[in-house]
Amino acid sequence: MLPAIVALPLLWCLFAARNGHTRRPIRAVLLALVLATPFLLQSAFRQARVDDFNIVSFGGFQMSGMAGFMLAPEVIDQMSEPARSTARAVLAAREAGEEAGRVARTPLNSVGDRSFVSAALGYYDIYARSHDDFLYIQIMGLRGPDETWVAFNKRLMGFSIATIAAMPLRWIAWVAGATSRLVGRMIITNATMLVALAVLFVVSMPALVRRTQLGSTRTDLMPVCAIALAWVASTAPLIVLITFPATRYIDTAALLIAAPPLLLAVALAEGLRTAGR
Repeated sequence: MLPAIVALPLLWCLFAARNGHTRRPIRAVLLALVLATPFLLQSAFRQARVDDFNIVSFGGFQMSGMAGFMLAPEVIDQMSEPARSTARAVLAAREAGEEAGRVARTPLNSVGDRSFVSAALGYYDIYARSHDDFLYIQIMGLRGPDETWVAFNKRLMGFSIATIAAMPLRWIAWVAGATSRLVGRMIITNATMLVALAVLFVVSMPALVRRTQLGSTRTDLMPVCAIALAWVASTAPLIVLITFPATRYIDTAALLIAAPPLLLAVALAEGLRTAGR
């Protein structure tokens, strides 16, 4: 949720501009600094204690699943050490997982080639299904017996960044596929969203026939939409950029998206009631 450090000040600026408040840029910067303070304090403390500036030593490990699926043998020699040695180990772990049936092998495309880009764009759930087994069984086993978790995480971070730099097109395909899974499941498998859309559909039919105007609740639509969008902007970016949209991440990002259609349904119902009177 680190993007909230930027998303919430932007949300504040939107409401401040709507209400005619002055000195918006200065206050937005101050708000961003306040929001960033816990992160900066915790990360500075970890930098001093374990020589690692971050919230926790987990980001590199978490990225390595994505990078491991992207990895191709022909790019390993382009990497510098120690990323090259780690890449060879990750590739061997992936192949071992594929042989054991724990890790999904990239399927053949329409011309008989194993295309990661094609699979990531069109059949992303192939990777999502075996991501955690790949990460927590195959890659986890690469940690050295005397290697601290901080060092292991840093090593995997270097490998992941080197892999993305060597194959940016594959990373773009991963982000696109992850986004399609995230957005699709935020709507289609979100019971609250489906109920809200069903209610909106039922109310909109008579409203459309009668050409009903929205009720007084319409004034709340913009703020509610802005808050829901800010929440998605705070929770969704890192999901698709460095890992995969697991259900626990999707449920978090989708927490508020049912509010706008439900509020629109209420505004239409108010308009119908007023027209009936």
